[in-house]
Amino acid sequence: MKTAIVYTEERLRVNRFFAETLSSYLGADVVDLSVSDNYDFYIFRTEDAALRAELEGKGKRVVNNALTGVIANDKHLSYELAAELGVPFLPYVLQGEGEIGYPCVVKSRFGHGGKQVFWADDKREAERLLKGEGYLLQKPSENRGEDIRMYCLGGDVL
Repeated sequence: MKTAIVYTEERLRVNRFFAETLSSYLGADVVDLSVSDNYDFYIFRTEDAALRAELEGKGKRVVNNALTGVIANDKHLSYELAAELGVPFLPYVLQGEGEIGYPCVVKSRFGHGGKQVFWADDKREAERLLKGEGYLLQKPSENRGEDIRMYCLGGDVL
């Protein structure tokens, strides 16, 4: 099975070791978004839902598929799905839709890799950090600075 691992140039620069390791393990090609449909199987490491959907429409196997990509790249949709599945997460509010209390963590709804994540001690600081739209405010974990990630597979939290 001819496999492609799809990256943007920028994400490949940051994740080259992982991409090359995965490529070697799977015998796959690492390609950019100008990827052709000459592959049987695509592993997406980008946010491009349109390209995923296009390839799916051509009958190609895509991981993560277009719907999964949309949910995974939107913290609000991810938290909604987690709530549906009974997976715990720290309380949050969308920008402009309520108060969470302070201190809090201000995050871009669509940020990745720990970028666009800020600490706000009070409302004034949170307002200064809320540049544009698409942010959420979240209660911090008890261990300040600790990055908590949860992976779910087959209904199990790993």
